[in-house]
Amino acid sequence: MQRVLIGAILFFASIAIAGGLFVLTRKDTPKQSNVPYVGGVQVDDNELPKYVDAIRPDQGWKGKVIPDFSLDDQNGDEVTASVFDGHVTISTFFFTSCPLVCPAISGRVYEMTERLKDTDAQFVSFSVDPVHDTVQAAREYADKWGVSDDRWKFLTGDGETVTSMLTDTIGFQLATEPDNPIERVDGTTMDNIVHPTHLFLIGPDRQILGIYVYQSDDQMHDLELRVRSLLRGDN
Repeated sequence: MQRVLIGAILFFASIAIAGGLFVLTRKDTPKQSNVPYVGGVQVDDNELPKYVDAIRPDQGWKGKVIPDFSLDDQNGDEVTASVFDGHVTISTFFFTSCPLVCPAISGRVYEMTERLKDTDAQFVSFSVDPVHDTVQAAREYADKWGVSDDRWKFLTGDGETVTSMLTDTIGFQLATEPDNPIERVDGTTMDNIVHPTHLFLIGPDRQILGIYVYQSDDQMHDLELRVRSLLRGDN
């Protein structure tokens, strides 16, 4: 009788161990899914919280609309303001020789391209240094960030076009800093250019909806949620 009892105990113990190993194996095996990641966490896009009034411009931005323009992208193709029509866009300002904030800003944009890669969001960056930022320079800068498609455009061209956009629409005055020279890749130097460092959210009607501080993880998270809400039509 004792042998039977011991045998039964061993039998059920072996089943429990096997079951535990099965559970551990299942737990350690990542489940494949096409649902997006928000802030590094996998979520169901349909279960994301709605961003209240996502389409309504933030305070101070109502009526500020991207004006008409004609510039060239990193492929040498003409791009006009119609690039914003019907799209949700994240925009920034940069120059390719910038060793200060531009790499960090572009790094944030790259991060957003990855976090929103399951969406139709697009990205447009305007150069504030058309003297040095030729189409070739824009192409090399795009290559640096691994941009191989048209989803993230780097625009350059007539300097007055971008300056006017910043001054008349955004309300920012570009400035140079002669006392803060920058050494370019070719060994020459240039004055640093002071330009906006925020990420701008542009609605499908070219309306600027708001700006986001690139240094803030919380604001980047809010930006992502707002873009997703806009694309879902949660307005």
